Amino acid sequence: VDLVAPPEKSIRHIGKEQGLHHERTTTLLEDQQGQVWCFGNQFGISIIDPKNKVIKYLGKAQGLPSNEITVLFEEKNGLIWMGSGVGEIFTVDPTNMVIKKITNIPDFASFYMNTFKLDNSGQLWISSLGGGVLVIDAKRETMRRLNMEHGLTSNESSCFLKDKKGNIWVGGKKGLDMVDLEQNTITSFTPREGLAAEDIYTIDELNGSIYVGTSKGLTLLSPSSKGWMAASYGKEQGLGAVDF
Repeated sequence: VDLVAPPEKSIRHIGKEQGLHHERTTTLLEDQQGQVWCFGNQFGISIIDPKNKVIKYLGKAQGLPSNEITVLFEEKNGLIWMGSGVGEIFTVDPTNMVIKKITNIPDFASFYMNTFKLDNSGQLWISSLGGGVLVIDAKRETMRRLNMEHGLTSNESSCFLKDKKGNIWVGGKKGLDMVDLEQNTITSFTPREGLAAEDIYTIDELNGSIYVGTSKGLTLLSPSSKGWMAASYGKEQGLGAVDF
């Protein structure tokens, strides 16, 4: 891990010699306290505290249910949510490092989790490879699962988008789904509706339109009086690369 400080024009390298538990790090999260959480391997989490110049470690010996951490998310109150590669979900309070495991997860165990997203009502959405989507309402202490039986195009989801209206967009292996939380409906998009391909890897929003990255190009979904209008762009339209 390299810490770059532009004002000082300095770069500080941190590896095992400096206290990092493992040098293979694929994902970083900076929390509200300025600590950098390093994870993405099967060796737990190293937490770099640049202000106090210390590195803390979290693993099974410190109370984590698993060393294979795949995703982290920080709430506004500072609470850290974690997901593992085997369907385990837990929270960590960074002020005292108290770890709590979320239990009684409905039909979600053993699935690889890859994305967390908070909706406007405070519910936490968790995507997985094979288990569909899990929605946790921490305030009401409830959770529910969305999958193909409920209308999703696939049980393998890879990305989320919360649009300006509060809808949650779910990108997966077989298409794109828009979950309207007010109407309690799911609208699905596949190549039949104009997507460049069925596998979705990125979703973004600009000026009310939804940009969808696939393995065969970019699709722009624009709202209209007739619903959503799709326009796809690939090499024929001038893109140099089409795999998003």
